[in-house]
Amino acid sequence: MDNDKYRLFLLDNLHDLLERARRARDDSRNFQETLAAVAFQQGRATAYYEVVSHLVAQLEAFDIDPTSVGLDPSFDPARDLLLQ
Repeated sequence: MDNDKYRLFLLDNLHDLLERARRARDDSRNFQETLAAVAFQQGRATAYYEVVSHLVAQLEAFDIDPTSVGLDPSFDPARDLLLQ
């Protein structure tokens, strides 16, 4: 088994998920046309948060260094992705 292939897979996908999560969070802050649109954008941001938060928790559970898959060691999904 090529562990580097899996590490690179995680690296690329975590980076992409974080970008999408941040974009969804920012869109939900800026998208104020209708209540339904706001609710949709907030739900989208929350869904990305849930996925990223789960992956970060799994990294901790498996004792995987977050920097090995491209995460900043100070990254906190609740602080960095949830609407405040």
